[in-house]
Amino acid sequence: PSDTAGARDGTLDRVAFGDPASEKAHGFHGADTEAVTGAHGLPARVARPPAEPGTLLGELRFTMKADPVRQNFLTLKLWGEDDSTYKTVLLVDGEQANYHDHGDYEAVSSGSLSGHTPTGPLPGRFSFATAMLPLVSTQGRELVEITVRTSHQNLGKEATETSRGYYSATVHTAPLLDPGKDELPPYEKST
Repeated sequence: PSDTAGARDGTLDRVAFGDPASEKAHGFHGADTEAVTGAHGLPARVARPPAEPGTLLGELRFTMKADPVRQNFLTLKLWGEDDSTYKTVLLVDGEQANYHDHGDYEAVSSGSLSGHTPTGPLPGRFSFATAMLPLVSTQGRELVEITVRTSHQNLGKEATETSRGYYSATVHTAPLLDPGKDELPPYEKST
């Protein structure tokens, strides 16, 4: 993000998935994930089904800076044309930060219930999914381990497809992330 965006939204840290230097700086681990070239040639990472099939795909795990006093938020950058029926939840230091099903803290990306659409839910643009990180997980701490976990909508069914692309994760202290114009490709309205 641009310097002015960081000042407005309290950006503390950002990892760019699929970028080896950024992932290394954040202690990234991702068995059963793969770096890919995503929309507009940008690096991204997808979660794949593990060798032993189950309801979960591979997990993206990394370390991020956090504010030890204020409320922290995590925003995932996603491509609007990627459509998936799978849900994405966050874990902070191994503890689930939002619910897979209904609850006070919904999944950070709940997936599409109707299956895949031909062009995805937001054609031609990125979307951003934000979740609060529990205060109990960040208070008094300047670093936290985040896990992005993707699973089948129905935890009783096997996850057999690759996840949507994850482009970045940003930790910030304002409830709304300003992605900055430098990060976004121009959006052309369809007619």
